[in-house]
Amino acid sequence: MGSTEILTVLNAVTSIVKALNSLGTASSSGTGASGSLDTASLSSLSA
Repeated sequence: MGSTEILTVLNAVTSIVKALNSLGTASSSGTGASGSLDTASLSSLSA
């Protein structure tokens, strides 16, 4: 995989995590918390 493809996948996963995080925050704070952690770890990976 090229670096562009890796960034595309990371962006897609981050978008999915953010969507799940929004849903989780609306329904249960536990899911929202784990979503926030996932987003933070993804951000550090792509940085």
